[in-house]
Amino acid sequence: MIKKKKAKKNVSNIQSIFVGLFMILIINIIYLAGYKTNQVAINPYNPRLDQLEESVIRGNIFARDYEVLAESVELEDGKTERIYPYSNIFSHVVGYTIRGKSGIESEYNYDLLSSNESIIRKIINELFNEKNQGNHIVTTLDANLQTVAYEGLGDFQGAVVAMDPSTGKILAMVSKPDFDPNEIEFLLNQTNSSEVRETYLFNRATQGLYPPGSTYKMLTALYYIMENPDWEDFEYVCQGKGRFFNNDISCFNQKAHGQLNLKEAFAQSCNTTFAHIGTLIEVDGFKQFNESFLFNQRLPYGLNHSRSSFVLDSQSTLESIPETVIGQGRTEITPLHNALMTSTIANGGIMMTPYLVDRVEDEHGNVIKKYMPDQYKRIVTSNEAFLISELMQSVVTEGTATSLNNLNYTVAGKTGTAEHKEGARPHSWFVGFAPVENPEIVVSIIVESSGTGGQYAVPIAKRMFETYLNE
Repeated sequence: MIKKKKAKKNVSNIQSIFVGLFMILIINIIYLAGYKTNQVAINPYNPRLDQLEESVIRGNIFARDYEVLAESVELEDGKTERIYPYSNIFSHVVGYTIRGKSGIESEYNYDLLSSNESIIRKIINELFNEKNQGNHIVTTLDANLQTVAYEGLGDFQGAVVAMDPSTGKILAMVSKPDFDPNEIEFLLNQTNSSEVRETYLFNRATQGLYPPGSTYKMLTALYYIMENPDWEDFEYVCQGKGRFFNNDISCFNQKAHGQLNLKEAFAQSCNTTFAHIGTLIEVDGFKQFNESFLFNQRLPYGLNHSRSSFVLDSQSTLESIPETVIGQGRTEITPLHNALMTSTIANGGIMMTPYLVDRVEDEHGNVIKKYMPDQYKRIVTSNEAFLISELMQSVVTEGTATSLNNLNYTVAGKTGTAEHKEGARPHSWFVGFAPVENPEIVVSIIVESSGTGGQYAVPIAKRMFETYLNE
């Protein structure tokens, strides 16, 4: 009897040990499948990410209407291959995952490698060596608009950014030269990989710094209006060229525009009129005004981007003022920043935080995380923004962008022809929005070394407006 009791006790002890070991195993699986997964994924440089990617099928990236921009396909050997159906068209904004990461693939790496499958499902997957499904990213990008912008640039280098000014949603972001993320490993293996990174992988939309040319006259005109209540009485006689603070400034082809008020000077993009305005402004106040529009600062944007620069101050030479106020000199801006400034005007003086991702979903379409529009700050009053939008509309009705007139909707904008290198053709700029009464889309377009803004950038804007507003 005593022996039987001892045997039963031994069996009970062994059972307890096995139950304990099993519970430890389950707890470890839960830890690895849940908490540890999230901690590892947070750091994109963590060497254990490779291990994590072997246990999670990286989530898909979608355009706003669920067109697939990036997806993971399982191969026969159990590994996955990242596929980009649109090839080059979304290359910079979506990014890549091989030998480092870029774009959305990098910024939202944590979300794409996080799985919201049930704990039970994760335990079963772990036991049977099956992968968990990562969450999906639904972006704000419009696939049709992106394609039109991409095709519009053609063989030119340059960049295009489109935004919804009332929300900050980025609708399109194109940079050229581009690359095919499906072939990124081959590209990175090229002999001169540094040149590849500086040319093909460089996102001109967010990191390219350019002289803004006459698009900058939006800020010069706005500051003058804010500082001069009698601005409507302003007049200047343009003779095609002039000398301002010992600096020779001329209009395009030295065209003499004659007597102009501020609205007419803005519509015709008269350089001498604005150079004259430069002699009337207070420089330190003008610098503070520019910095309120985020020059010399980081933008409220999570992905890699360059700071636009404005260097004029009271210590600057007088000669530098006339060229600065017409968008030349040492002022530099990114296409994204120009889009953000234009959006602020279109949105009644309020700058919205730009964003690329609308939501994170699990494999069943359940929303895990939703990103909402965020007001960054008010920069100018609604009346001041309205006055500049009126000037911008005159560019379309009677100025340098009349090809955008008489459409099914009203357009406001500003062209720019930016000199950048001796003997080179100028960069072509256009920034604008439509419809003027209730803006739905802002575009910022630069076509490098092409010619005038009206000749090259405006036609791209026209096709983008038509595509987006007629959808």
